[in-house]
Amino acid sequence: MKLIRFKDRAGQVHTGMPTGPGRARLLRESPYVSLALTDEEADVAHIMAPIDPINIIAIGLNYQQHAAESGLAVPDHPLVFAKFTSSVIGPEQPIVLPADAPEEVDYEAELAVLIGKTARKVSEAEALDYVLGYTCANDVSARDCQRVRDKQ
Repeated sequence: MKLIRFKDRAGQVHTGMPTGPGRARLLRESPYVSLALTDEEADVAHIMAPIDPINIIAIGLNYQQHAAESGLAVPDHPLVFAKFTSSVIGPEQPIVLPADAPEEVDYEAELAVLIGKTARKVSEAEALDYVLGYTCANDVSARDCQRVRDKQ
């Protein structure tokens, strides 16, 4: 099921399934609770980022080709880092760089996985039971800061 998060003409935020140009059928409640749809539709005035995240957890150098192009070895353990939730923007919104931005800002297409329920020490066989959905993401990184300051 394709879902979007959007504002209607009154500025109310909803999650729903697109039904046609500028329209979406509303979810009954939060997608974290249920994916049941109502019969109600709303006008889509503005598409937003798919979620308003609580946390953004990322894994760096998580595949061999990326490590090679960075001139680094694949780490023995996952290289975990976080992003500020304020860094999430929706489609067609501008990426705003601060005035003191680093010299080497880069983009990276990513697969973002939305976890739909609390998970801890989940087996590989059960992992997909915790996935609410997927979306594409643009990971904007300060490569010069990454190499010199904090490695991520």
